[in-house]
Amino acid sequence: MERFGTPEHPDDLSNHRCISNRLGDDRVYRWELERDGEALQITVPTSITVDQAETGLIAVLGGAGLMYLPEPLVAPYVKDGRLRLVLTEWAPLEDGFHIYYSSRRQLPTGLRLLIEFIQQIKPLSG
Repeated sequence: MERFGTPEHPDDLSNHRCISNRLGDDRVYRWELERDGEALQITVPTSITVDQAETGLIAVLGGAGLMYLPEPLVAPYVKDGRLRLVLTEWAPLEDGFHIYYSSRRQLPTGLRLLIEFIQQIKPLSG
């Protein structure tokens, strides 16, 4: 941030070092940004590409660059001042994840336990 400044618009990311996340199908995630009805998908200049958000978080904490991360993952570091949020007015607000399955009557035990576990740990809650 000291070297390249604080990005005010997604176009400013082209001047920054960014950390990208590789998706399960081996594609690199394009950052999805939205403001006032304008939606963008941006391929950012990548200094590092990671397979896990947690690995990218370690790199961000070490000063390697900017990364698009779920807010609940970075919230403790923002709270203690180790990280700063940027482009917050460009952050899309989405409903989150949903689990779809065929029938509640024939719910396999493993799936029921997984759903209960996810409800207990609330991995993406604030």
